[in-house]
Amino acid sequence: MRKWLCAVGLAAAMVCGASARAQLALGTSFTYQGQLKDGGVVMNGIVGITLQLFDASTGGAQVGPTQSFAGVTVLNGTFTVQPDFGPGVFAGSRRWVQVTVNGEILAPRQEITPTPYALYALNPGPQGPPGPQGPSGVIRTASNNGAVSGTLAAANNNVWAFAGTTVNITVAAGQTLHVTGNAAIGIAAGGTARTFEYNVGYRVVGTSTAPVNMGPNAYLIVKLSAGLRLPFFSSYSMTGLPAATYQVGLVVRATGTDGAALNDNDWSQVHAWVSQP
Repeated sequence: MRKWLCAVGLAAAMVCGASARAQLALGTSFTYQGQLKDGGVVMNGIVGITLQLFDASTGGAQVGPTQSFAGVTVLNGTFTVQPDFGPGVFAGSRRWVQVTVNGEILAPRQEITPTPYALYALNPGPQGPPGPQGPSGVIRTASNNGAVSGTLAAANNNVWAFAGTTVNITVAAGQTLHVTGNAAIGIAAGGTARTFEYNVGYRVVGTSTAPVNMGPNAYLIVKLSAGLRLPFFSSYSMTGLPAATYQVGLVVRATGTDGAALNDNDWSQVHAWVSQP
């Protein structure tokens, strides 16, 4: 009796043509599923199946080894096998499978649909030169905590001064400096309400100049009442600083005649880190 093959395609409909789904976990093998009919009627039973891979629909050259499967179960016309034609056979060229059932060659050959070409990823080509180095992320960090000065910003009207503890951190050219600082600052009971500005700032280690506000036009303005002490927090990032080691921390600046006003102060913290932008 004459048999013919119609393989199950990957689309929702049945199509004549081989179906193969890459099984990457199995190396270079893949699943081949087909349908056998005998005189137009779907088959049921046990058969021997041989698969050969060719580079043409007729004639041509065989590619890879012959795959033979004995005792294959055919249920409602459908069979499934897992051939392995070895590495490199699916490298971009079209391929056809010749199916032999119980010694009878079925025609025509079935073309392998594109899905198995995922196996091509298992066969990398020549390695190219290495690409550029990616961002390094956080390069270094520094943290500290300590008391705020008892008479913060005394005689420092319109000049920035560190509020409490600071840390030293090295910044290379082109790197970004990030600083967060917080402090509890207040005015003693019986004092006078005062206005001051605050942010985070820096200066080169070893210099005696006043620190610089990291955001020249980015700072907060607060008016404190006598007997009131509050926590203050600020954070800022800055790129383009000259390479140096910097002292950083929360900075404040009293305004007008409000210097020598912040004298009921408590604890402070600072955390700094450097990253490659």
